[in-house]
Amino acid sequence: MNRKLWKSCIAAAFFGLVLSVVPAIADEFPAKPVKLVIPWGAGGGMDTMARVLEPVVTKCLGQPLSYVYEPGAGSAIGTAEVAKAPADGYTMSLNLYPQQAINVHLGVAAYAVNDLIPVCMIATDPTILSVVKGSKFKTWEELVAAAKEKPNSVIVGTSDRSGPAHASALLMREAGIPVNVVPFATGGPKCISALLGGQIDAMFSPVLTVYSTVRDKTDLLVYADKQRSSLLPDVKTTTEAGYPDIQGFSGRFFWVPKGTPEEVLKKLSDAFQQACADPDTQKRLLELGLTVDFLDYKQAAAFLKDMEPNLERTVAVFKQAGK
Repeated sequence: MNRKLWKSCIAAAFFGLVLSVVPAIADEFPAKPVKLVIPWGAGGGMDTMARVLEPVVTKCLGQPLSYVYEPGAGSAIGTAEVAKAPADGYTMSLNLYPQQAINVHLGVAAYAVNDLIPVCMIATDPTILSVVKGSKFKTWEELVAAAKEKPNSVIVGTSDRSGPAHASALLMREAGIPVNVVPFATGGPKCISALLGGQIDAMFSPVLTVYSTVRDKTDLLVYADKQRSSLLPDVKTTTEAGYPDIQGFSGRFFWVPKGTPEEVLKKLSDAFQQACADPDTQKRLLELGLTVDFLDYKQAAAFLKDMEPNLERTVAVFKQAGK
């Protein structure tokens, strides 16, 4: 056998071995617990949502989820850990879009946008502005009037940094409402503590952050969306209030490193889909302020592609504000 033929045979054998190994890995996945990195503080909205989904997901997978909390830098620290993990499906993260991508565009992330791919999207929830019960601001109009009368005197905290809540607060300033914006990079719990403790006057956050934890201790002033929520029909929108450019969107996605085999990706996605189809899980998510809007891994990837123009506009808001 000549040298070229011999090399061709070896290459073909190796390629065939690789093709046979990938399905085998997928067939036995998962053979051990799956690590779920929450790049926010424990006890926040993301953590709570994951715990609601967990019973059905672990039953489908036949393995438990192992929680790891890596807060900091607006979720960039924990996300970077997942991005550099082996692409075998055993390391996932739960994070907000567009937050995860915005961090890259602002230069605060040690990963690229395409270093992670979506397993699925669970739900979307716009941002909402809340105040503690007994606040001097009873309405959105009172808060706006106070901010305009004395610029930077009204402190608005945000449950994220370089995320949808932070963007909503910055859009208030762009709309001519000169509030003092204070972002909390580690997530909702610290921002909520500041609100309840009187260190900030109001809080912009995704609905889940406030609805699932302190809805009995807060009043909701305005919903940063174009249409009222069926969950909160009495809360007016920013559009109704005359500020249609103040919007805040967040999608809750599970992610894995790029290169994860499609068969593994599908197993994970299917497990979350079954969880979202479970009536008890849906009920518990609704109690948190979330309506299920599930997208599987293929649909989620297409959705992210469609959202790229919105991402560019949001990044521009941060860059203009020097954030």
